[in-house]
Amino acid sequence: MYIKQHKHLSYLVQLENYLIPDEYIDLVKGKNLGHLATKNSDGTLQISPVWVDYNDISGNLMINSAIGRRKVKNMKITAPVAISIVDSDNPGRYLSIEGVVDEHIIDGAEEHLHKLNKRYTSTDTFEIASSKQRIIIVIKPIKILTGNYKKI
Repeated sequence: MYIKQHKHLSYLVQLENYLIPDEYIDLVKGKNLGHLATKNSDGTLQISPVWVDYNDISGNLMINSAIGRRKVKNMKITAPVAISIVDSDNPGRYLSIEGVVDEHIIDGAEEHLHKLNKRYTSTDTFEIASSKQRIIIVIKPIKILTGNYKKI
């Protein structure tokens, strides 16, 4: 772990402990939208806004999507991904996480989507198209960068 300082920005880079620092955990447990980057088969990047969930025990992130979507096709086991999460109340405060896809989970994916929907929209259920099977993509962080711009 090391800290970098710039004139108006200090940030922490964690390379050994892959848990999100306590002072940034609210970013993955609140209503902050993530931006997920995956790599297409032709090498170009694909970026999607996503709802983010966090497992307190493993430190892994979880993304819920529909099987067949481009981001899901790109996220095979061990595929590299990156996600940034910006504090909706303070845009200078953020997490930037590089990781690998660790697991695909089908069982409980619809319930997981309803849980995320409740957190992000305050409504009880998310209307799921019957033709769309849901999947939870588990992402294991391998590098965590935090940032907090200082007010000038």
